[in-house]
Amino acid sequence: MKSPAIRSMLDKRSNFAEARENKIVFHNMTAHVLEKVCQYFYYFEKYKGQNDVPEPDFISPELALELLFVADFLDC
Repeated sequence: MKSPAIRSMLDKRSNFAEARENKIVFHNMTAHVLEKVCQYFYYFEKYKGQNDVPEPDFISPELALELLFVADFLDC
């Protein structure tokens, strides 16, 4: 799991509601931004450990700032 924050939320030992319900709701994140986060997680896993990694083509300049805030929140 790329995000320590999500990993902690879903850890059964944490006693977070997210872990008990096995569901995370991001109230301050739009569906479009969440989709980009998921695309990034896929991109990260796909190219992990490789040297010749292409630039991600799914991040638009319009979303860059919002994605930086989300990445900070998710610690990734």
